[in-house]
Amino acid sequence: MLASLRDDLPQWRRIRALTVPPAMIAAATAARESGDWRAAAAAARVDVQVDMDVVRQKFGAEATAALEADLHHLAPDLLWWHLPRHRAGMITLLARRTLVLPPEHGGTTGPHLRFQTPMAPFGPQRLRLSVDAFEDLEFERWIVMPRYTWDVRRSGELAEAWGVGDPAAAEIHQLLAAGAYVEAWRRCGIEVESEEGLQPRPELPTCPIGVAREVREVARIFGVDKVGALHATPLMFTLSGDTISAAAAEYYDLYEVPSVAVEPVPADLALLDAGLLGPEDLHPLVRAALPDDLGTSRHTESVTVSAVAGPVRVRCRGTWHTLSVESGALRLHDHSDEELQRESVLRSLGGASAGCFAVRHTWLTGEGRLPKALARHVRTVCEHAQVGDTDWLVAGLRTGTIDPLMRGPGGRSLLHVAMMVDHDRLLPFLDAAGLGVDVQDRTGRTPLYLAIMGGARREYIQALLDRGADPTIETVHGADAYTATWRGSRWVRDMLPQQRRG
Repeated sequence: MLASLRDDLPQWRRIRALTVPPAMIAAATAARESGDWRAAAAAARVDVQVDMDVVRQKFGAEATAALEADLHHLAPDLLWWHLPRHRAGMITLLARRTLVLPPEHGGTTGPHLRFQTPMAPFGPQRLRLSVDAFEDLEFERWIVMPRYTWDVRRSGELAEAWGVGDPAAAEIHQLLAAGAYVEAWRRCGIEVESEEGLQPRPELPTCPIGVAREVREVARIFGVDKVGALHATPLMFTLSGDTISAAAAEYYDLYEVPSVAVEPVPADLALLDAGLLGPEDLHPLVRAALPDDLGTSRHTESVTVSAVAGPVRVRCRGTWHTLSVESGALRLHDHSDEELQRESVLRSLGGASAGCFAVRHTWLTGEGRLPKALARHVRTVCEHAQVGDTDWLVAGLRTGTIDPLMRGPGGRSLLHVAMMVDHDRLLPFLDAAGLGVDVQDRTGRTPLYLAIMGGARREYIQALLDRGADPTIETVHGADAYTATWRGSRWVRDMLPQQRRG
C-alpha cells in the first residue's frame, strides 16, 4: 500500500545503499560516544565553522552550555539519513538549502546550529555547520529539522512522527491513494480550504502525518502563530488555539516565519513495505525507533555492484562480438589494433561508427547509448564518486576494472567528478592515463568551470590550475571560469589570473 504512494523507490533504494554507508555511521557513532563531536562531524563529511569562545561571548554561558549539550548529542550521520534529496533519479542532496537545528527554548534569542547543503547537486557532497542567531536568518528561507532527525536523545520519537503503530495512519494512506487530500489533512488535525498548493504532484502525494505535531513544536520554540512549509508550492500554517489551518502562500512570505518540511510518505516505510529494504538496512537509530515486526527482510539484488564490467556481447558486422573493461580500458576482443586505428581515422574524417566501434565511441565521449551492462557500470562509478567513495574508485583504477578515460552522462570525465572525492589520491591515475586537464563535457564545461560552479574546495581548484587549467575556455553558452566565479566567493576569483588569456 505505502509503496504505491511513491514513484521513486528505485532511487531511494540507491540513496539508502550508497549515501550513508555503514563505515560512516560507525565512525561518527564512535566519535560521538567518546565525547568528540567535532570528530563525529568530520567522519560524517561535515565542515565545522564553529568557535565556541565567540558563541559564549555572543550568547552567554547558559545558552552556550545548552548548545554544547546539543552538539554532544548530535548524530550527523542520522541527520544525513533524513536530509532532502533530489528526485528524478539523482542520489545527491538538494542544493543550497539552509537547515536549522534550534534550541529547545528561546528560538528567537538563543544560538542555532545551522547546516548548509552543497552549492550544486554535482558539487562535493559535504555539509557546512555554523552557529548563528535568529536575526542571521532574516533574509533566508530555511527549514527547521525535527529533533528526531538528529538528536540521539529524541531519535525514538520517529515512530510517533511517522504514525507507525497508529491505526488511523492506515486510513490516512488510503485517503491519499484515493486522492482525498483535503480529508487526509483534516484527519491529521489541519484544516485546508482547498487543494490549491497542497498537492502539486498527484503521483507522489504529500503525507500530512506528523505535520501538525511539528508545526506546534516549531511555533512553541519561536513563539509564533504562523509557520511556513518549503513545499513544491509554499504553504502557510496558522495556529489559533487548538486549530491549525493551512493555505497557499507566496514565496516571499516564507522569509518572515520559520518553516517545516512537508514530504511524501517516508521513503523508509515505503521501501520496507515494498520489500526493497530490510530492517537491517536501516540506520541503527531509525531501526531502534521502529517496531521489530515492521517490514521483512527479503533477498534483493545488491545495489552496490562490483566495479567489473563485462563481458558484454554486441552485434557487430553480422555476428556477436565481446567487449569488457580490463586492464584499465574498454577492450574490443574481436578487433585488432590496426582495425582500431583505421576506425579512428575514419571517424576523424566524419565517418559514422557501428557495432563495437560505436560502443567504444560512446564510452569515450558520452555521446550515444551503451549496452545495459556497461551503462550500469558507468552509473555505478559515477554514483560512488558522487558520495565521495575514494577507496572504491582507487581500488577499481588500481586493478584496471575502471577505465580512467570513460565518460559518464553528459560526457563528464572522472576529472569532472574528482572534486567530490579525495582528489590527491585520484588525480595521479588520471594524469598517468593522459586525461587532459581541460577535457570538456558535451556542453563545453571543463573540470575547472564545473569545480567553481559546484563549490569545490580551494585545494582542488589549485590542483587544476597547477596542471595548467585554462579559465578562458567557454561552454556552448559562452560562459567560462571567470563568469562562473560570479556565483562563487571572492577567494575563487583571486585564485584565477587577473587578466583573461589572449
